[in-house]
Parts: sequence; structure tokens; C-alpha cells
Amino acid sequence: GADGGEDRRTYLGTMNFLIRLILEDNPQAKIALVGHFEAQKTGRGDIIVPAQQMVADRWSLPIMPLWERLGWSQEEISVDGSWVQDPVEDGYTWTPGTGVQTYTMLDRILADGTHPHSDLSGAPVRRIADLLGAWMVRELR
Repeated sequence: GADGGEDRRTYLGTMNFLIRLILEDNPQAKIALVGHFEAQKTGRGDIIVPAQQMVADRWSLPIMPLWERLGWSQEEISVDGSWVQDPVEDGYTWTPGTGVQTYTMLDRILADGTHPHSDLSGAPVRRIADLLGAWMVRELR
């Protein structure tokens, strides 16, 4: 069905199956969803976010919309220079004048373009943790 049923070969079905199991075991369990960090990248965020919202809506669960709060978008910026991840400094080194480079905001923040922990500085992971911590205190009392 449109809600995914409980077909464990799909995201929706697996989530429905697991949530039902949790609530059957403990009807008082508090369940919340953490939304994906972006909602624009074709074949990833544009598919994941609507599915997460469907699960939250079906089960009336709170969902932290990271995709709205982080600002990690597919908008492009052009800079005259380049950023290179520096494993020694656990961050990035800026080299000006190396020619115009175009980056998406998401690719500029995530070193491998996919994983928040790929930035050796830890800044993306800390940003997510800060937002989640504040949201949990405010929304999940």
C-alpha cells in the first residue's frame, strides 16, 4: 500500500514493522525520527525525506527535520581557490588563486559529499548534535 505496509524489503515497510514491534513490546515507548540532513539531492534526499515524513505521519511521531535546519543544500557557490582537507590539521586548507571552483553547499560541508563524519574537523557532526540536543529537550519532554 501507499503507507508501505510491512514489507521488510522496503524502507517504509521495515520502519512500520519495527515501530509496531517496539510498541507491541512497550506501548509507552517514546519514538522519534531524525530526518535526513538534506532534501534536494536527486536519488537521495529527495526520496528519503518524503519517506521519513510518511512514517512520522502514519505513526504520529515527532520528526526532527534536519533538512530544514542545517542549510546543507544543492545551491552552488563559485570561489577562486580551492579547499583541501588537511589530515594533519583535522580541517581544511584554503589555497587562493587556483582557478574558479564550483561547489554545492552540501559538498562544501561534507568532505566526501555523503557522510557528515567525513569532515575531519568534526564540525558537521557537532552541528547535528547541537541541533538534536536542543530539539530533544524542547520536543521530547
